Amino acid sequence: MRACNEKPVSSSESGDKLYIDRELNAGIDTRLKGLCEVRNHLEMNFENPGEISQILAQYSAVFEIISEPLLVFRNVIIKSNPACVQKLNFDPEGLTFEELIAKTGITLNNSDLRFLRQCIHNKEKVIGKKIEIVSGNWTKTKKISVSLSPVNCKPIENGAIITWRDVTKSEEFEDALRESEERYRIMGDTVPYGTWLSDKDGNFQYFSPSFLELLQMSIEEAKKFGWTKRLVPEDVGPMLNRWMQCVKAGDEWEFEYRILDKNEEIRTVLSKGRPLRDRDGQIIRWVGINLDITERKEMEDELKKIEWLLTKKYIPSGLIPAQEDKSRDLSHLNETGEILNFCGKDLLTDVVSDYLDLLGTCAAVHEVNGDYALSVYRSEWCRFLDKASRELSGIDNPDDAYRSGKWLCRKDCWEKSSKRVMETGNAIDIECCGGIRIFAVPVRAGNEVVGAVNFSYSDPPKDALKISEIASRFQVNPEKLKELANRYESRPNFIIDTAKNRLWVSARMIGTIIERKRAEIALQTAYSEIEKQVESRTAALSRSYNLLKEETRERIKAELESSQKNHALESVYAMATAFAVSLNEVIDQVVQSIRSILDTPFVALAIVEKNEFRNITQIIDGELVHFPSMPIDEHPCGISFREGRYCQISGEINRLYPNFMFQYQSMRSYIGVPVSSSKGKLLGVICALDSADRGFSEYEIHLIEIFARYVGHEIERKNMERQLIQSQEMKMLGQLTSGVAHEVRNPLNGILAITEALSNDIGENPEYITYIEHIRKQVSRLSDLMRDLLDLGRPIENSNLMPTSIMWIISTAVNIWQHSCSYREHSIRIVADEGSESVTISADRSKMEQVIINLLENACAHSAPDKEIIVSVKNGDRVVIIEVIDQGCGIKPEHFEHLFEPFFTTRRGGTGLGLGIVKRIIESHGGVIEIKNNMNTAGVTAEIQLPVVSVGVEKTESGSEKIL
Repeated sequence: MRACNEKPVSSSESGDKLYIDRELNAGIDTRLKGLCEVRNHLEMNFENPGEISQILAQYSAVFEIISEPLLVFRNVIIKSNPACVQKLNFDPEGLTFEELIAKTGITLNNSDLRFLRQCIHNKEKVIGKKIEIVSGNWTKTKKISVSLSPVNCKPIENGAIITWRDVTKSEEFEDALRESEERYRIMGDTVPYGTWLSDKDGNFQYFSPSFLELLQMSIEEAKKFGWTKRLVPEDVGPMLNRWMQCVKAGDEWEFEYRILDKNEEIRTVLSKGRPLRDRDGQIIRWVGINLDITERKEMEDELKKIEWLLTKKYIPSGLIPAQEDKSRDLSHLNETGEILNFCGKDLLTDVVSDYLDLLGTCAAVHEVNGDYALSVYRSEWCRFLDKASRELSGIDNPDDAYRSGKWLCRKDCWEKSSKRVMETGNAIDIECCGGIRIFAVPVRAGNEVVGAVNFSYSDPPKDALKISEIASRFQVNPEKLKELANRYESRPNFIIDTAKNRLWVSARMIGTIIERKRAEIALQTAYSEIEKQVESRTAALSRSYNLLKEETRERIKAELESSQKNHALESVYAMATAFAVSLNEVIDQVVQSIRSILDTPFVALAIVEKNEFRNITQIIDGELVHFPSMPIDEHPCGISFREGRYCQISGEINRLYPNFMFQYQSMRSYIGVPVSSSKGKLLGVICALDSADRGFSEYEIHLIEIFARYVGHEIERKNMERQLIQSQEMKMLGQLTSGVAHEVRNPLNGILAITEALSNDIGENPEYITYIEHIRKQVSRLSDLMRDLLDLGRPIENSNLMPTSIMWIISTAVNIWQHSCSYREHSIRIVADEGSESVTISADRSKMEQVIINLLENACAHSAPDKEIIVSVKNGDRVVIIEVIDQGCGIKPEHFEHLFEPFFTTRRGGTGLGLGIVKRIIESHGGVIEIKNNMNTAGVTAEIQLPVVSVGVEKTESGSEKIL
């Protein structure tokens, strides 16, 4: 391909061919490049140099439409365009650069002057160099934008093309635009344009790259009429019609159309062109330029608005008074619409007035469901036809007339305009049934269409046929319509355009308000939700804090409890590992330890023996005191003893247990824990009192139970030691008495034999009868004593043990006892539990009978003849419990610990061996015996527990009794 500067076209080759002596526009580099592009394009498509020269010569006519100054330099100015001559007021051809500067009378600063000289001398390329110039005729400095491009084409070899333009006002205007409130966009230093070529039939063949970039098309895509795809659809038809008219007539071309640029924004382009003709005047090609005049159009529109507002030439007439006809405004039917609720009627009235003041017609704002947010009628034409169409519906009530769909004006206003706008999302401009036009645009909140706004415009029809048609449709007088049409003052197009623009602005403003209101509601909802979350999280934090406090409290409590437990265990360990510590010392230490742990003013430990408290140890107000004995119902420990379990009482203790608390009226809280043996037998009670209403924790109760178990263990151990000592003593005593009995029994037999012999010899002599009977009785008593001593020392033989019914043993013993002693007058009652008849024990029958007989004998000896003696048989846990209950005088407390000691007796004539023998027999059978005073009645109960061999399935009636 040949470059422009490589293929000069000379006039010698063809006298009728023209050289290119002016560029299309040398102000911007893209324009200079355009000429080279055209030449290159021609060289690529035309091989004949003569033909190329002819086309380029003809193309020089384009310079006539260049509006900016253009100079062609070599050593001096050799060419200038008309715009340059007009700008300088003289023809600069033949002048050097310095002469040109001197003749214009302008002054440049040294740096700019040196720069221009260097560029002209070196033919350097310069684009848009800003230079400040000063002249004595000017009041202030001006700025010009200078561009230079080197040229090396004949006849301008080693030359340059220079163009400039005054940018002073442009920059001032740009500064003003920056200060405006986003009403104008920033304008560039230059206006984009492009060149184009078409064939004689109007088929476009070439566009400059700058224009193709605007179209976002390739040259192949844009050829012919492909480039019209980027035009706004409304402009395609008018543009093509006008273009084809120019092509057909050969007229110069000028047309404004709108293009969607690469950002899908609309740009307004001014297209100019003229035909190129051959020597015969025939059109051979069309050439032209495209100018982006978007900013200029916007500025013109703004100037028109300002001009109209300043002159107030177009003031709407026929406006109705401020008192609007309420029957026409149907917004009262709107209850839930966003536009009315969010904007308010007053604001909507102000918004509508912004464009309705210009037109003086009518306007409406519709919700998305068709409800009116506002309707205003200012035109007499619109008010008249609206009223006529409502009356035509035959419905008096305006609300019912609107809902009926027969109100023609309202039907067009909604169904044909606003509703269609909301369905399509695009603006609409239609003719209404009243002969004028309705322009409607959607109201968008974000991407959602939420309503529509419209207004009517244009002059009412004045054509008689049209007026007659409308009068027939609305059934009104045509003359009245003609009168109203003539009274309407026409609005120029720019007023209508301004109103349409304001309608768009109003729609956007309403949409923005709704969007903001929605955002506010969403924000309020979010804020409420955040408040709820904050409250929830605050509550959660509060709960966490409370849990932390509770955990801390529990940890402190656990540490305290652990400390108390350690203290308790240390106390127990110290007592358990101490040597030669008596039971009383152990009890004293336990009471003091519990007092220290619970921090209460009163702690007591009482041991139960024979249905009363023995050996009571207590601390009250820091003082340790002891009591040898006390009735159970007169001490606080008795509360837990009577209940048979642990007890905790707060507040009501004195009212519930007045007898137990008689001496402790100031106390309000109580805790009592039983002291039991390993077999569950109640051995004592530990209790504590506090003057405050206090609840003792489970851990504190657990610590008391630790001490209770330890005390129970110690009491058991002491009892076992005592029983062991007694058993050893009884064994030694048995061995001793067995020997003594054998030694004494032989002489007694001799004495008894001699006594019987003396009785036979001298028994008839009254003088000796008394002595003989005395000797016989004493010998018999001594024999019984020897027999008891032998029984005390004689062990139970295992060979004598056999399974025996406990009821059989008791019945036999009672029967023997009743027939062999002097206590026959006492009444004996046997009470047995259900199934006792089948209870079997392993026993030496004669020994067990002796036990029952001895106990009955003791009971009768201490009971009056009229008092009943009860023998009770109860089933226990793997034991049978036998009780011999009398109603005598009872046993003194100080005698209890000596009851089973040999030779201890409180009965006259007794040997003191009976209970000892009974205890030895019972223990030899693996059982235990306990003698205690009755709790609620007088007398004594002897309780025996014996292990059971088996329990049969045979049952008798519960509570069966047998009176003997």
